[in-house]
Amino acid sequence: MKTEKARASSDLGKICIRRSGTALCPLCDKVVDLLTFESAAEVFKTDIQDVEYLAKSGAVHRVHNRKGMVMVCSISLFECFEQRRTRLLDSHFAEEMLRSVGKSF
Repeated sequence: MKTEKARASSDLGKICIRRSGTALCPLCDKVVDLLTFESAAEVFKTDIQDVEYLAKSGAVHRVHNRKGMVMVCSISLFECFEQRRTRLLDSHFAEEMLRSVGKSF
């Protein structure tokens, strides 16, 4: 059985309970699950640079975990990808996919 360590802290009158994978996101004003940049990229089948760009631009919230590591707020991440426009694939990728199923472009 996995045990969670919790730590309570007070910040400007708010009580925040932190567990290893959660923290208070100051922009969402909620306790959220945290993801590493690598995990976030893996979940959405994208590259780490894409997630880093979204975090730097403010589209995805960055939160420090209790060890001081910068992580991604899961709520803002999912909202960002839900609202994100689908990107068109380049023709090289489309040609490669058609060849793999035995059709020509």
